Amino acid sequence: QVGAALFPALLKASKEIECDAGETRKMLWRAVDGTTFESVLMRYPDRNTVCISSQAGCGMACPFCATGQGGLTRNL
Repeated sequence: QVGAALFPALLKASKEIECDAGETRKMLWRAVDGTTFESVLMRYPDRNTVCISSQAGCGMACPFCATGQGGLTRNL
């Protein structure tokens, strides 16, 4: 209890999507202030690749992208 009070969780996994027989995993994370961002883990036979968002939202507003339609919330 003391540890939880002194070190609150800063992120919570909000949604998880797996494909490629579990070799690719996309996660939606929610920060304590409510902003969301994504990460993707891709497993390959000879390496692993991790993509982590550096921003919540996007300021580009590309018409084909749902993330950009909400605008840039903040940098992580």
